[in-house]
Amino acid sequence: MDEARVAYQEALNLDVAPLRTPEDFQVALREVASANALPWVDYPRILEQISQETLGFPIPGKETFLDHVHPSFEATRALALALVDELSSEGALAPELIPDARQISEVSATKRAELTPEKQGRAYYNLGSVLNWAGKSEEAYALFKQSRALLGDLPEVLMALANAASRTGRLDEALLILKDAIAVSPESADLVLAAVEAHERLHGDQGELSFLHELVELAPRNHMAHNYYGVALAEQGSLELATEHFEEALAFLPAFPAASYHLGMALNEQGRFAEAVPHLEVAVKANPEDALAHNNLGVALAQTQDWNRALSEFEEAQRIDPDLPAARINAEAVRERIETLK
Repeated sequence: MDEARVAYQEALNLDVAPLRTPEDFQVALREVASANALPWVDYPRILEQISQETLGFPIPGKETFLDHVHPSFEATRALALALVDELSSEGALAPELIPDARQISEVSATKRAELTPEKQGRAYYNLGSVLNWAGKSEEAYALFKQSRALLGDLPEVLMALANAASRTGRLDEALLILKDAIAVSPESADLVLAAVEAHERLHGDQGELSFLHELVELAPRNHMAHNYYGVALAEQGSLELATEHFEEALAFLPAFPAASYHLGMALNEQGRFAEAVPHLEVAVKANPEDALAHNNLGVALAQTQDWNRALSEFEEAQRIDPDLPAARINAEAVRERIETLK
């Protein structure tokens, strides 16, 4: 028990963000109150008494705190009653303002009834968000789990829980939570992106294709899922199937330059250069400083014998990245071709 008390005090005193009063502050406050005959409510002692009565030992924990600093309903109620007692003993409250046992019971019951699952769940979520931001991810994880239990599978709660799970090393759980979130909100690009990143951290490239296929099944109208799956298929050489998924991505989000670029590349690889041109033009317009995009557009234009425009794209690629050998080689070849046509 002594070791537990020491650990409790050390956790309090060494907290990098000391939101509770450290022990030396408590001692100083007691001394000031005593020396000046000031009213004093010893809240740490009250918390120890609650813990003793409920658990059998005087070390406050999760039964009295929602996290490392915020007291529970019962602990807050105990503080309120202690303040009333202290103010009453000091004569600071008129007798008619001092609540009797019935009034205390009624107010307590009313306030407990106001703590609906929705309010509690939102409070846990908000508090978890603050703690996660502050780097206290373990405590945030526990609060987000409580929030999910009360609110159900809300996308923002699941996303937050997955983030905290990932931060605390629970990568398998984080990935499962993100899949649950995608099932609830299948058109969310952010959730798909988070799931892909989680899978990569957990498995690398292993099982990537089957995982991305699963995401497309979970979110058949999600542009990001189709784009990721298309990229993986293209890397495996399945260009026709990849093309279909890039086209699906653009059907759900026409202004999606990444999918336009990948579709243009896949069409180039299949020798469908005239079809590739408009998609690569979209990619270049969206990312004008992308040397590879300019070079690949130049390839498509050259293959459709639009020599002058092709040369312009290769030269622009060289300007952006002078060390890109493909652009230099392609530009030289097109210049020679233009000369032979004069």
